[in-house]
Amino acid sequence: LVHFRASGHADLCARAPMRADTLFRLYSQTKPVTVVGALRLLERGALGLDDPVAKYIPGFARVRVQPKSGRSRKAPEAPACPVTVRHLLAHTSGVGFGPGFGYEPENEYEKAYVDVVAKVDRGEVRSLADWCDEIARLPLRFQPGADWGYGYSSDLLGRVVEVASGQALDVFLKKEVLDPLGMTDTSFAVPTNKAS
Repeated sequence: LVHFRASGHADLCARAPMRADTLFRLYSQTKPVTVVGALRLLERGALGLDDPVAKYIPGFARVRVQPKSGRSRKAPEAPACPVTVRHLLAHTSGVGFGPGFGYEPENEYEKAYVDVVAKVDRGEVRSLADWCDEIARLPLRFQPGADWGYGYSSDLLGRVVEVASGQALDVFLKKEVLDPLGMTDTSFAVPTNKAS
């Protein structure tokens, strides 16, 4: 490290200055951390790129695909191939996301995702395993590998990491990714002693 300095405000309203130890929410930047964890397991042979996700999340053995609009058959159909770890890494799994934050669902498909997120908000989904089981019940937006789409693929990859490693995601990532990189202030939750 050659130079390190903090500038600006940590809180604009309170005019609190930025400090070198100010913590930030990572939001979607947890995705690359999860990917690195998965790649560590791949290096060790604990998982494979072409492993079916159902090997780690059994509900994916029964996953269906939402038919393209305009087709006469409206019922979800069987996938042409299983969703794989490779699909999760590339966001080509077909797993959706629902409407953007602050937007109303435009169709029944998006509404299904809103309903699942509401279960989280009500405390009915208590773990990553529960969340992934809920996602597995929803139809895919497109056939696995046929397209790219932002969605909950990284959440599912996190569960794959848990099952393949035999550890909770946060514990595995701390030990295998964050601590070796010296990322001692990176976590899924703010430690009590660092909360302000």
